Amino acid sequence: METPFAFGANAVAVVGLRGDSVRVYLNDPDEGVVYDVTTNLVDIGVGDWWGYYFSDYIFQTVAYLSNLPPYSEATLGVEVFASEQLAAAGRLLFGPEKDVGISAGEVGVRIEDYSRRERDVFGNLNLAPRRTIQVLDYTFMVEPEVVASVRRIFENLAATAALYAADPDSPETVVFGVFNRWDTLTDTRTICECSATVEEF
Repeated sequence: METPFAFGANAVAVVGLRGDSVRVYLNDPDEGVVYDVTTNLVDIGVGDWWGYYFSDYIFQTVAYLSNLPPYSEATLGVEVFASEQLAAAGRLLFGPEKDVGISAGEVGVRIEDYSRRERDVFGNLNLAPRRTIQVLDYTFMVEPEVVASVRRIFENLAATAALYAADPDSPETVVFGVFNRWDTLTDTRTICECSATVEEF
């Protein structure tokens, strides 16, 4: 899949991935391919032969890449490769990366289940499986003089889906979602501790 790349964008994310690897590249009409990165989506790290043969492989569903070069006429391309399953990608996102602070090192990750559990008059339990979503709680440090500008970033994202990442190298801290809360926890002369809660879209 290829699409025109927005000038000024420096980050790309592919979410809802299914496959073994994903390739992201930029193709400029004058200079050719100016960016080309392939990301492995399969974690096969095991400690012994039993784990090699019997443990389930962990498949990443998000690929996040930053520091893409600025080219006004480039085309963004994405290829998903799979050997034993159907290759798929849910969403392609690209735009300017916004650095809002330094991660405090911990991200709260929880799951909200929207399935229904109801008992009838005889006590029998009826289950209606529905979607689960991830909810992430980010905590980060911000210098006092930029707290107002960081707050405006979140205000501008109100009711807008975006990609949030504490550490792009840790897929469990990356989510495409909508923030529903932003707080400044402490305000001192040296550092401010802020937090944001993001619900998966």
